[in-house]
Formats: sequence, structure tokens, C-alpha cells
Amino acid sequence: PEAWDWSLRAARRADGRAAMADALTFYRQALAAGAHLPDLPVSVRAEVAERMGDVAEIAGEPGEARAAYAEARRHWRGQSPLAVGRLCRKQGYVDEKTDSMSGALRWYRRSARELEAAPEGPEREREARRARIRYGATRIHQGRYAEGRRLVADEIEGAERASDDEALGQAFTLLEIVAAETGAADRQEFEERGIEAFRRLGDRRGLAILHLNVGGSATNEGRVTDAERHFAAAADLAAQIGHANLAAIVANNRADLYCDQGRYGEAETLLVQAL
Repeated sequence: PEAWDWSLRAARRADGRAAMADALTFYRQALAAGAHLPDLPVSVRAEVAERMGDVAEIAGEPGEARAAYAEARRHWRGQSPLAVGRLCRKQGYVDEKTDSMSGALRWYRRSARELEAAPEGPEREREARRARIRYGATRIHQGRYAEGRRLVADEIEGAERASDDEALGQAFTLLEIVAAETGAADRQEFEERGIEAFRRLGDRRGLAILHLNVGGSATNEGRVTDAERHFAAAADLAAQIGHANLAAIVANNRADLYCDQGRYGEAETLLVQAL
């Protein structure tokens, strides 16, 4: 019990201060210790495994994230279809972010099937909505913009009725991408509504990703000052949450912008810091 308690406290402290590499180490230790505690509730094991998966995904360890989510699903199997459906969605997100789009689509479809067995109500609908939005996101990443935009836009009304700011933030982030890629006139509207949703939610990661995307849109449109402002915001938010991979992507985008301006020294400094 002492190894479990100590490791879990250490993991949560590191998690709270966005020290994701340390948090991941301590979550590993906690789960290893928990394996020797037969009286530990299954729900507790599942919750810790799921959080370890979240931390591993943020820390840029997709293989470990998949394994942790799989462990959490095993614990919840037969007990909580809602939790299993949520974990399938998270597993799909890991595939989506590692460019395994066919895998992501399978996981999102599986999430929808698992959720059918969950009790009807707002929680089930919220999880189902988020899985449908990620399915649309994957279509967008595949270049199927019309289909992806339709799938995502169809979820906005329900998300607004439910005050589901996470779904709204994700939806507007994706619609901003499509608008930027297709030259649609409503790009700025999606940018503004996405920022509002993530700010209401306090979701720094979602906000960082949106600022990163908008910075890219501004770069492509030649709005250098706007691009710098959004990249700087994304970099600050990524640092706050300890998301090293996201910070590196932001640094790479800023470095490209600086190179276009002939600011090679600043670009090199950013890239070295991102290593």
C-alpha cells in the first residue's frame, strides 16, 4: 500500500505542475504497485490507468498511451460502457495524431457502438458527440473537407444546447482549418468562437492548438504580425501544460516564419530550444 500511495501522490503532484515525464514515471510505478493489491477497487485502477494514458499522450509516448488506455478498458469492461466508449475515443485520438487515420476511424466507430449500451442521458450524448466530431476531424485530415465539415457542423447545435464547450471548441477549431484550406469567408468567425469556447472551459491545450492553427492560417495569408501573435500564444500555453511535442511544433512553425523574414538567427535559436 505504501508504494501505491507514495507513487500516486508523486504522480499527481508532477501532473499538477505539468511535469509530464515525471508524472508518467510515477503513474507507471503506481500501477505496478497496484497490481499487488487485490483489494484495490477496479474503478481506481481504471482511473489511474486512464490518466496515465492521457499523460503519455501529452508526453509524446503514443505506444504507452495505447497500452494504458487498453488496461483501463479491461478494467471497465462489463461495468461501464460509458467509460469504455470514452477510452475508445481517446485511443482513436492517439491514432489520429500519429497519422493512422484508418485506425482512428475504427476506434471512433467502436466508441459509438460501445456507447449504445450506456444508459441514455446527457453523459452518453456528450461522449457520442465528441466521438462523432473526431470522426469528422479524421475525414478532414484525409482531405475530405466537404464531408468532414458537414459531420462537424452537424454537432454544433447539440453542443450549444448542452453547453458542451469542449465539443464546441474542437468543432470550431476543425471548421477554421477547413475554412483556411478552402478559402471560405467564415474562417475568422470560427477562430473567434473557438477561442471563446476554450476560454470558457479553461482548456489551455485546446486553445494552444487553435492558436497554432490560426498562426498557420495567418502565415499563409501574409499576416505576419497576426501569425507571430498566435504562435507566441500557442508557445506560452504549450509550456504551461508541459506539452513538449506541441511546443516543438509551434517552434518549428515560428522558425519557418522567421526564415521567410530572413531572421535566421532567431529561427535557429527556436529550433535548438525545441530539440
